[in-house]
Amino acid sequence: MTDPRVQQLTDFFGPDEPLDEELQAYVQRTGPLGPMVKHPRVFGPASTPGYLNRMLKQKKEQLERAEREGRWDTYLVLHERPWRIPTLARLVAEQRLTRGQLQDLLLDTWMDTELPHQFRGTPLELFTRAGFVTDNQVAWNALSAPLILYRGDSRRPRATSLSWTLSEEKAKWFAKRWERQAHPGVVWRAHLLDKSKALAFVEGRNELEVVVSPKNLKWLQQLD
Repeated sequence: MTDPRVQQLTDFFGPDEPLDEELQAYVQRTGPLGPMVKHPRVFGPASTPGYLNRMLKQKKEQLERAEREGRWDTYLVLHERPWRIPTLARLVAEQRLTRGQLQDLLLDTWMDTELPHQFRGTPLELFTRAGFVTDNQVAWNALSAPLILYRGDSRRPRATSLSWTLSEEKAKWFAKRWERQAHPGVVWRAHLLDKSKALAFVEGRNELEVVVSPKNLKWLQQLD
């Protein structure tokens, strides 16, 4: 008789079967957990092919339904986090979204994004196309220029360094978070003289984030 616990695992992870060819192209073989599948819609251990195959099939069906019904928020969430910004950019390029839809989706997607610099110039293009977005217009209107902004990083801000904060303490937290022995975390300070150059203001994550292109900032300096 089969052990019930073994049967439960078999039912959950699926039968022992080959990994779908579409997923095979996204297997990454280096890492502490062994080979991992990092597909745009399915992440997981390559050692569970039945489970991953089932997830891919389900996601495809859900994506087709969301696309057919124009539920673009659901469509984006069905993609794994590292693929949501590129997917949003594709929807924009295909002219699937109104400007209002883009503004709503961009704000939510940005707030859920880690390491946005990996997308190079795509976020800046999306924010530029959307126009200014915020989750608290009243709080933004109450701020007077010039704004003093901070950024915690392990290197000098680049053209893709769009995320800044009004809080020096929050910038210090990020500097500590990204600190590496070879690249000590540092805090940068700059001034935004013209509020109209800001791309977004986000209060939702309690980070007092101002999204702005570094080219529109003045007097960049590293704090001790």
